[in-house]
Amino acid sequence: MDDTRFLGLVIVGGLFFLAFILYLIFGRNKREKKSVPVGMQLLAMSPMFRYVMYAMGVIIVLFGVFFAFMAIAWDSEIAMGVILLLVHAFTGGMFFLAGYAFYSCHIFFDEEKLIIGRFCRSPDILKWEEVGRADFKKTRVLLYDIKGKKRAGASSGMVGYEKFRAIAKKKCDYFRKT
Repeated sequence: MDDTRFLGLVIVGGLFFLAFILYLIFGRNKREKKSVPVGMQLLAMSPMFRYVMYAMGVIIVLFGVFFAFMAIAWDSEIAMGVILLLVHAFTGGMFFLAGYAFYSCHIFFDEEKLIIGRFCRSPDILKWEEVGRADFKKTRVLLYDIKGKKRAGASSGMVGYEKFRAIAKKKCDYFRKT
């Protein structure tokens, strides 16, 4: 194994280790589970996706600080260090936003309705009676309203997917028959 491949494996391994540490400290959907309304269940992305994004953001910001100090230490222009720091801070911020997007896109559901969380917007409420069409694929469920607009989607990697699929199948079959 050559040095560049080994270095790549070390960096990727370090990233996943940092994400795992963040997951152990903050994770396991504790915050999301506390915010679930009474009597409803949670359908959400695995928290590991969110923590990988947060870990990437931390690493990018730390690289920015390191490169900025190195640029200043090597008698480069201070403006170059500031530009490096700003670019890395912006890129790290984008990773933090991606992590927040993974957090905010969740669905609370029960036998009556769905509360669909949306990124930077208020939640959308959809009653099962308003579901016009449901597509059940092998690993995915897509729900459309009566007008044909896609309102919710779930994939098999999400926490709570099996319960959501069972309720969606039962409710959509019930409303098709009546």
